[in-house]
Amino acid sequence: MEKCKRFFYFLFSLLILAACTTKQSIRITDWDFRDVVQQYQNLTFVFNEPVVADSLVNQWDSAAYMSFQPLARGKYMWIATDQLVFSPVQPFAPSTDYTVAISPEILQVSDKNRIIDVNTISFHTPYLDLESVASYWTRSEETWGKVEVRITFNFTSVIVPENLRQLLRLNYRNEPVPFTLISKNPTKAVEISVDGPNLESMAKQRIVAVISEGLTCVGSNWKSKQSVKKEVLIPAKEDLQVTGMTPVWNKGRGSILIRTTQPLEDNKLKEMVVIDPPVVFTVDAVRDGIQIEGEFME
Repeated sequence: MEKCKRFFYFLFSLLILAACTTKQSIRITDWDFRDVVQQYQNLTFVFNEPVVADSLVNQWDSAAYMSFQPLARGKYMWIATDQLVFSPVQPFAPSTDYTVAISPEILQVSDKNRIIDVNTISFHTPYLDLESVASYWTRSEETWGKVEVRITFNFTSVIVPENLRQLLRLNYRNEPVPFTLISKNPTKAVEISVDGPNLESMAKQRIVAVISEGLTCVGSNWKSKQSVKKEVLIPAKEDLQVTGMTPVWNKGRGSILIRTTQPLEDNKLKEMVVIDPPVVFTVDAVRDGIQIEGEFME
C-alpha cells in the first residue's frame, strides 16, 4: 500500500511538472512609456516571445488585447510578432490614474495553452496644473466709462470656473482683495475681475493669488493635493505690453493668441502684424489681446 501511495504522488508530481512545462506564460517585458502619458499618446508593448503569426502583423484590429482600468477605447496593431501598439480613438481622461494588463482576448490569436501574466503597469495622464497667470486692463461690461483689472488663470485642463472661485483668494499687502468671477462655462482659461475703489493704486504692484487644494478638472475625480501660490503683477494702465503668446491647433488650423495689458482696436491691426515666412492670415481683437489665425505648418 505504501508503495502505491508513493507511486501515486510521484505520478501526480510529474503531471504538474508537465503542465507547467507545457503552458508557457505570456508577459510584457518592456513598454515605451513611463509614469506620465499624454491623452492621445500611442502605447507600445513588447512581449517575452512571439505571440501572433506573421500574417497578423501591420493590421489594425479592434480586439481588446489589453485591459485598461478605467476603460480606454482604442485600436491595436501588431508591428512585430512580439510587439503590440495601442492607439486611443478617444483621449485618455485628464488627470486620471490608469492600470493596464494583458487581456484574455490575446489567447484568441495565440496558443491557448499559454498562461497570461496578471501583473499590471501603472501610468497617469498629466495632472491638472496652473500653467500661467496674466493680468490686463479693460473696459468694464457693467459700468459705462469704467476700466477694470482682469486676471486670467490658464490651466492645463478644462475646469468649472465656480470650483476655482470657491478655492481662490487674492491678497494685496496682506489684505484680502474682492473679485468677481467672469467666466461661467467650463474652460481652460478662467477670468476674474478685481473689485475695489482704488485699482489705480495697485498699478505696477503685485497681488498674491492662492488656490487651495481640492481643485478638479472636467472628466476626472482627481483633486489637487497642494495649494498653489502665484504673484500677479498689475500692469500700469497707460502702458501697452505683450504679456504672452500661446499657439493653438484646432482641426488642423493654427492660431496664435497674443495677450496684451490693454484691449486693442480692430482698426488696421493686420497692417501691424508681420509673419515670416509669409502665410495667409487674419487678425481679430479679443478682450485681452489679439487672435491671429492662418495657414501655419505644424
